[in-house]
Amino acid sequence: MPFCTHCGFQNDDDARYCNGCGRELVDSVVSPPTRKNREKSKWPIWVVGLVILLVAGGTTLHLANVRIWPGADPGRSKGSISVPDVPPVEKPRDIQRDISEIQKTASGTADKVFGSDQELGPMDNPPTPLKEGLQDVEAARNYRYYQQNCNHLFSDVGQQVASSMETELARATAISAAEENRLGRRYHEACKREYKGKMDTYGGWVEYVRVLGASLSARTTRKGIEYHFHVIQKTDENAFALPGGGIYIYMGLLRKIENEAQLANVLAHEIKHVDLRHCIAMDQVLSRLPGPAQSAAKLIAQFARNPYNARREAEADRRGLELTYSFGYSPYQMVRYWERKIPETSDSSEPKRDRRPFGNVVSRVTDEIENVLSTHPKSCKRSCLLKNHIIKLQKAYPMDWVYVGKWNFENRISMFQQEM
Repeated sequence: MPFCTHCGFQNDDDARYCNGCGRELVDSVVSPPTRKNREKSKWPIWVVGLVILLVAGGTTLHLANVRIWPGADPGRSKGSISVPDVPPVEKPRDIQRDISEIQKTASGTADKVFGSDQELGPMDNPPTPLKEGLQDVEAARNYRYYQQNCNHLFSDVGQQVASSMETELARATAISAAEENRLGRRYHEACKREYKGKMDTYGGWVEYVRVLGASLSARTTRKGIEYHFHVIQKTDENAFALPGGGIYIYMGLLRKIENEAQLANVLAHEIKHVDLRHCIAMDQVLSRLPGPAQSAAKLIAQFARNPYNARREAEADRRGLELTYSFGYSPYQMVRYWERKIPETSDSSEPKRDRRPFGNVVSRVTDEIENVLSTHPKSCKRSCLLKNHIIKLQKAYPMDWVYVGKWNFENRISMFQQEM
């Protein structure tokens, strides 16, 4: 059935002329428009549709970039139509940080003028390694301390200056060891009257403390002082020293101590108060005054000394630590002792921070006043200062193992009585 090439009419196979238009049929046969041919004829439509979609998508993206299209991301603007960037809001100044920077500058100036009291003291007897095979020891590698800023208050700088001035005054008015011993005997008689019936009533403890104290005081700097050690039956967790070498420790403190290293550090702390003239300094100055003026001057001097007495306590901590370290005692145990005394409240060595306006300033002033009125550093501050000093000790005189002495303390036999 040939198709007419002119009109497309379908004719009989043997037709010569088209029954539709009457024209002569061509011998070449024309194939009908099959589905495949029809799909080929439609491909330009798909191409045009694809082009239209690409153009539409590009236009949409462009409008979004120039922040005209709804929901456009303002942070991706790249076109010519854009909104100028808003300058970032300047953060308020950190007043606490500014104050801290000023304090650091003041502290550095005081160190240059008066000398730093945070450095190691002279070690006439450097520590020697402990004997191998000891059981009651601990490894230095178990402790990882890092240097901290423990003196972050302006009153710390004032205490440093006042303490340095008193040290020079004590040197200028120094009395002989014999004079100090005579004064110390009078103080001890008064102490016996005050604690009558409570002093040296525990024979085992008294002997133990005396043997340990005598061994430690043998390495003091000032020679000729008659050191003597006593135990007082009181529940106070305290100890104190008097001019002439009188060292007194309460049973309340002995019950809180865990080992001989801690007891040795407590006794060394009090020994250093005597050795550094902390106990006698004020008496030396007052002894140079006329008799009638001494009573009034003593009251004034004691009031004036309180604001920087905490600095003296911290100095005795460091020098006492050096003394016990020279015998091989663990310095870490004294840090442990003070950390156990830190209350669960915010007893921190760092400045307090407050979110309220000027809250940091108020907290700072409170800390300054408290630091001035306190005669002893806070437990957290003592721990902080001791850690800093241990770092220096270990660097200058490294020791892998240090003595704890828990057995010695429990049995009240010092390591000087029993071979280590």
